[in-house]
Amino acid sequence: TVIYRGELLGDEYYGDAFISEPVHNMVHRQVVSETGVTFTSKRAEDEQNSEFLTSADPWCRPVAVRTAPDGSLWVVDMYRHVIEHPEWIPHDWETQLDLRAGHERGRLYRVAPKGHAPLPAPDLTKLSLADLVARLGDSSGTVRDLTQQLLTDRKPEGAEEMLAEACRATDWRHRLHALATLDGLGPVSRPVVADALTDSHPAVRRL
Repeated sequence: TVIYRGELLGDEYYGDAFISEPVHNMVHRQVVSETGVTFTSKRAEDEQNSEFLTSADPWCRPVAVRTAPDGSLWVVDMYRHVIEHPEWIPHDWETQLDLRAGHERGRLYRVAPKGHAPLPAPDLTKLSLADLVARLGDSSGTVRDLTQQLLTDRKPEGAEEMLAEACRATDWRHRLHALATLDGLGPVSRPVVADALTDSHPAVRRL
């Protein structure tokens, strides 16, 4: 299961859950909503009698879904004839099956609006410190995560001051990732913590 954290598919998909169902050759979608301090979900209105992705090919085995750096949705198709573990297949059936059929194959689907050409993934390793801090506010959650990981791994000199400034960014997701990155670098200063505790967005306050 993955939560879609991009903008390319449109606001109606942001925050939705996508569940890979390799046995049933499909990807299921659930619209997630906040309910107090927890969440609930339901089928999308236009998918009451259908699925987000289905295939008539019995070898289609969606095993993973991810938000791509450009905001599209990647679906990994393992593409196997048999998806069941041999331990649970009756022995007389097992002798008649090629359990490895398809092991040299696989497919990757990119789900995006019609006419939208794929964008190259940014090479974050070549960006300046200022550009990396700016990327913490990227529209793709995948890019934000990778940027945060890169900064906390590298611990670049001078990052604390820039991140503290980013903690006052307009977008709450930018503030959230900046604060989380600061925490990953070491103790967070009291003024930054005080501001975060009074932030307008609950996710930042909770962090």
